[in-house]
Amino acid sequence: MTIKSVDKAISILNCFSVDKPVLGVGEISELVALSKSTVSQLLAILESRGCVEKARGHGRYQPGFRVYLWWTISEKHNNLAAVATPIMERLRYECKEEVPLSVVEGFRWVCVCRVGSLHEIARVVAVGEYLPLHAGAPGRVLLAYLPENK
Repeated sequence: MTIKSVDKAISILNCFSVDKPVLGVGEISELVALSKSTVSQLLAILESRGCVEKARGHGRYQPGFRVYLWWTISEKHNNLAAVATPIMERLRYECKEEVPLSVVEGFRWVCVCRVGSLHEIARVVAVGEYLPLHAGAPGRVLLAYLPENK
């Protein structure tokens, strides 16, 4: 397998999101701009390694158990959320609004942890939700502090 193949496989895995946890070969093909046959071959390899699994419906896939294991390892050894949560909770009680912890990924921001609003009706950013950098306050704050050459 070449480095380009690894890049393509990661691109396929990155297609899955909170909003779209199950995708068909055709959908993935369009998202990553690869032929359906290439996507099918890479999905077969990813499936054999537990990274994706077949979902209900012909040619549809979802993240596999291996992704869950990686998340478990990451959560155990990445203490960003553990360190940030007490500060986020204090901020939430001061402003009485949801406090998301977000990071930049490419030209998007993603919520990696959140403390919910104290209001019954609130805009909720789901953990794992991707939004453009210009969308929402978290994205604008991150955008404001990016280096100019980014």
